[in-house]
Amino acid sequence: MSYRYALILDNKMINKINNCKNRAIVSSFNDIEEVVNFIKSPSQEHIEYVGNARNLERKSKEYNYIKVNKLPAITINFNFSNNYISGKNVLNPTGYLYLDVDGMTEQDFEINTTYVCAYWRSLSNTGMTLVAKVDGLTPDNFKEATKEIARLLDIPYDEKAVSIDRLTILSYDPNAYFNNNTEVIPVFQLLSPDLTVSDEKEAAKNTHYNSINTNNIKKLSKYDCNGCKIRFDNLDEVLDSKNIVYDQNGFYDFGKDSKLRYAKVFIPFTTIESDRRYYILEKITLQLIALNKKIPKKIIHACINKINNNRMIPPIKIQDVEDLLDKTYKNIKNIEPHFNEERRFIYDKTKKLTTKEKRSLNMKQLGKDKSNKSKAELFNVMKEWDFTLYGKITIKSLSKVASKNKKTVQKYYKELKVKLGFIPHPDN
Repeated sequence: MSYRYALILDNKMINKINNCKNRAIVSSFNDIEEVVNFIKSPSQEHIEYVGNARNLERKSKEYNYIKVNKLPAITINFNFSNNYISGKNVLNPTGYLYLDVDGMTEQDFEINTTYVCAYWRSLSNTGMTLVAKVDGLTPDNFKEATKEIARLLDIPYDEKAVSIDRLTILSYDPNAYFNNNTEVIPVFQLLSPDLTVSDEKEAAKNTHYNSINTNNIKKLSKYDCNGCKIRFDNLDEVLDSKNIVYDQNGFYDFGKDSKLRYAKVFIPFTTIESDRRYYILEKITLQLIALNKKIPKKIIHACINKINNNRMIPPIKIQDVEDLLDKTYKNIKNIEPHFNEERRFIYDKTKKLTTKEKRSLNMKQLGKDKSNKSKAELFNVMKEWDFTLYGKITIKSLSKVASKNKKTVQKYYKELKVKLGFIPHPDN
């Protein structure tokens, strides 16, 4: 079945239900901004339900009862007809795409706010809901679009968590984020055979949670001159200057606060129709030439022309492009790459790790980061403990004072007591 949509404002509303037990539509939000405003300041009853859930085990019956019976939910990707949410009632795309990130929060990875217009903590408080603006989403391309956009944003993709009528529980997050001035991702262009987010080799090379793959034109990276391929970044060169010792898995972490900086050519993902076309093409030209001073001008010229014709609407005049190149090459001795990108994780090429294996190593390290952060926070609370105000330190009292899940506290409690040189309260 194929679908055509008239994307008028009235059809872009986000449907809401009272709870997951009953998929009857009770009302709608006009846009994601209204959803974010709700999540930032819901009713006190709603806040209490979310707070109670966050103090429970995610797999417990009590947690599931609150999730399924007590909290409202929405459908972010599509809205539905007949006042009921089900696959057969899908009506129109909302203009947004929902992506779920489990086991990581905004403190664990960098969110690409070029495309992500909203995000907030999940019900469990251990994951994130991300929302991007999209154009051209249909039930036919929905799953493939979600997969490609997840790769574009460099976040994990779980195909089991993707469905047309998927519900998103409305949680509570006073720090929920919204920005209306983000790029709209054109789904049809994203999935076009002529354009690609990246090929598998490029995706594997760039698998890390703190840098985003931008959309390049396949053929641009295929130019070769006397065995020297055009470079779109200098990552290999920068890495060669470092004394890197990989672990037994072929993994190396520069650290959250000391990421490796390098230069990269960023080609706009979408077409550019504004008066910034020349400015953007100039930036691309400078970086491309700085990274490829030994490549003949005619090949760089061909690259710039291809970018101009594929990304600028209308394309910049041929003479203006030639003048730009002439001006840049006259000053080529003074042009240096602009270090505009960062990378935290790298991998030993000899290990030939798959993208899945790299993501697994990333997640393992991010899990360690999260664990160390939780332990540090708990240790600081214990170190400054007010026995008069809180009484003796127990797992229950520490969980409450530190605002941590009881299971998290229990996991580190004995270790932290030893580290602190724990002395019980005199009255105990």
